[in-house]
Amino acid sequence: MNETHILNIVTPCGLFPQNLGVLYDSIYKQDHNKFQFEVRWHVCIDTLSCSKEDIDPKLFDHFDSFTETEDGCWGNQCKNKAMENVKEGWVYLLDDDNIIHDEFYSALRDEFNQAGDYLVYAFHHDTGDKNARLLDRYDKLEAPIRKFHPQVDSETELYVDSTFDSGQAVFHHSIWTPWPVNIESMEQKTKHGIIPVDGVQDADFQFYQNIRKRDLETGNDRIKIVDRCATFYNRLRW
Repeated sequence: MNETHILNIVTPCGLFPQNLGVLYDSIYKQDHNKFQFEVRWHVCIDTLSCSKEDIDPKLFDHFDSFTETEDGCWGNQCKNKAMENVKEGWVYLLDDDNIIHDEFYSALRDEFNQAGDYLVYAFHHDTGDKNARLLDRYDKLEAPIRKFHPQVDSETELYVDSTFDSGQAVFHHSIWTPWPVNIESMEQKTKHGIIPVDGVQDADFQFYQNIRKRDLETGNDRIKIVDRCATFYNRLRW
C-alpha cells in the first residue's frame, strides 16, 4: 500500500483575504484522501493590509494554524511565520491569488510513487489555458495561453534569474530556510505596485536556486522537474 504523506499547504495572505474561501474549495473539494495525502492548511495574514475580521469566520475551523504578522515584505515574513508551525512532511506554498490545479494531487502522488531521493518537485504553472477551470466571479477576463517553467542556463546549469515562483514547487520541510525580509520594503508593498529595490521579492527563486547550487557543489540532484501543473497561477486575478 502507498504511504500516506503529510502535505502542508502554506498561504501567506495580505491583499486578498476574500479569496480564502475559493482557496479552501480548491484544496479540499478535490479528493486528496484518494491520493493518500494528509493535508494541513497554515494561513498567516499581513496585518498591514488586512485583518482577521476580513476572513469568513467559518474558515477558521479548517486552518491547522493561523498566525498574524506585520508583514508588507512581499509575503516573506508571512511565509516565515507560518513555517514555524510546520514540523513534518512536505510543503506547498499557495498564495492568496492562486488555486490548486486539478491534476496537482494526482501528479504529486505519481512522483512520490517513483523511485528517487528528491527534496523538491518543480511543476508548471497554468497561467491561462482556455481549458482552465472557470470559477464564479472570476470567469470574465481572458488571459493568453502561457505556462511558466524553470528556465535553465545551459552553461551554468542554474535557473535563469527570477523564473521560479513559490507555487511551482513542493519541498520537504527539512530544507526550509527563512526567506529574506527588509522592513523598509513594507511601505512599498502596501502601495500595491511599487517593486522593492532590495530584491526580496525574488526570494522564491533564490530559495530553490540555493538548493540547486548546493547540489552542483556536492554532486547531488534533489530537484526533479515535473512536466505537469501544480497551480492555476494568479487565477483569482484573471
